[in-house]
Amino acid sequence: MTTPHNGTQTKSTTTASPPVNRRNFITTSAAGVTVATTLAAARTSGAAQANDRIRIGFIGPGGRGFGAHVKTLVKLRSEGANIDLVAVSEVYKAQEDKVCDYIKAETGIDPKRYVDYQDMLADDSIDAVCIGTPDHWHRIQIVDALKAGKHVYAEKPMTKTVEEALDVVKVWKDTGRVMQVGVQSTSLPVWDQARELIDGGKLGKVLGYQTEYFRNSNVGQWRYYELTKNMTPKTIDWRRWLGVDAGLAEDIPFDRAVYAQWRCYWPFGSGMFTDLFVHRTTAMLKATGLRFPARVVGAGGIYLELDTRDVPDVATVVADYNEGCQGLITATMCNEKSRIKQTIRGHNGAFEFGNGENFKEFEFLAERPQ
Repeated sequence: MTTPHNGTQTKSTTTASPPVNRRNFITTSAAGVTVATTLAAARTSGAAQANDRIRIGFIGPGGRGFGAHVKTLVKLRSEGANIDLVAVSEVYKAQEDKVCDYIKAETGIDPKRYVDYQDMLADDSIDAVCIGTPDHWHRIQIVDALKAGKHVYAEKPMTKTVEEALDVVKVWKDTGRVMQVGVQSTSLPVWDQARELIDGGKLGKVLGYQTEYFRNSNVGQWRYYELTKNMTPKTIDWRRWLGVDAGLAEDIPFDRAVYAQWRCYWPFGSGMFTDLFVHRTTAMLKATGLRFPARVVGAGGIYLELDTRDVPDVATVVADYNEGCQGLITATMCNEKSRIKQTIRGHNGAFEFGNGENFKEFEFLAERPQ
């Protein structure tokens, strides 16, 4: 229940989710540190006529792919969902063993193992894939999966560039498959509640939003992914991970820090821009209904974390939208006590959400008595 300052209340309603099967797979969305699986209607495929169970494969099930995708779907299966986890594509042998052994222990299914994800996509019995690879692989793997007739759930960001994103959207439309990009907390009812009030004129003309992401720990530094001696060129298909043959990266010497902590390096991730900003801006876009910005400017740099990273530890981005609205997101990986409140401002008032995520309510700050 949302209680604005003026005493009015808005209520959210929920309905029972349909059983999970081939006909109503997929969307899996992260909420907080876990993934909450959302079920949406998928287009009926020819394969659904033969077998009503959804057969799912996993591409690059590392930190998110294993901790969120695999474990959440295993839990759903144990609760009666008509899904089977049948294949894993992974370039790191130890991670492949970890994921496959877990699936077998929890479900009794021994997944097929692949190094090259293309070999997995060639299996016509697989209905859908979950993609959890580093950012630089997302576009090509989403496109390849859609063209192979698979439904797709991909970790954010969808792509690293606008041009890549437009390509993905075109292929998605052309193939008619179901696709979702997972962004933590975006499926929370609070954003739908805000959107309903905004559409109803509660704020008047929406003028802008502000949001943030402040951290000050090894989490913010993306150094919490452990480096192990077992990470070697013998256990990791390094050239394939880089994507040299796919034209995604140069052939650089093996570096386990780059492999495990790739978010610190531009060729593979984009630091806070694609790992963190996407959480906040996606929620704001959902609440306001804004789409593409007309102009974007940004500034930032590496001001404290002078290690081998090449992504900023402080940054601010401002976007002007064609709707006559401005968005601001500011972040630092070196301070978290001075966080600003996430806010949507309009001519008649503002919605204030506080900071962080997983909001259950927000406040309405009226500009004048209502």
